[in-house]
Amino acid sequence: MISNSRPVSTPTQPATHRTSPLDGTLYSLPIRQGDFVKPGDPLAEIADLHHVRIRAFIDEPELGQIALNQSVEIFWDAHPDRVWNGRTEVLPKQVVNRGTRSVGELLCSVSNDRLDLLPNTTVDVRIHIGERPNVLVVPRGAVYIEGSKRFVFRVENGRLHRRYIQVGVANPTLIEVVSGLDQGDVVALPGDVSLKENLRIRAVRPE
Repeated sequence: MISNSRPVSTPTQPATHRTSPLDGTLYSLPIRQGDFVKPGDPLAEIADLHHVRIRAFIDEPELGQIALNQSVEIFWDAHPDRVWNGRTEVLPKQVVNRGTRSVGELLCSVSNDRLDLLPNTTVDVRIHIGERPNVLVVPRGAVYIEGSKRFVFRVENGRLHRRYIQVGVANPTLIEVVSGLDQGDVVALPGDVSLKENLRIRAVRPE
């Protein structure tokens, strides 16, 4: 996590006291009494911690869904009962390698009114890329991809039949179905047996 901060540098002439050019909270003091410093060395880091920035690393396949001013929620293990809210602010300019991942760097502005979200901590970021109230959804694992098309295996009279669907927003477990299915339709999930057209099955509904 980073914050909007400005380093306070040493003067070119000897001085006993230095004044910060901005009001805020002193959150980093890398020097101690008696240390030798050179012109340009940072003496302290000061920021208005009521408003902070979060640096989030977004996997390359997900970058196309990220836009400016999307709602974000911040979670920190040190305060599991707290959620901080903010907005996406600066979109990734490039993709870089981070360990085994290819990611883009996203900056989010976050409100920190209680000053309990500390600088330089590791947090989890949830980005709201879209919302649809009261929609028809199916498990993500039930949806197959065929080129640019999506389809599911719908259960009809004890057999599977391919049904092409139009999809909308999605999360890690569910996908919105815009057209192609009706409420109450039963779709098959993959299991030990590969699913195929006209396969005879016995539908098992969850309790």
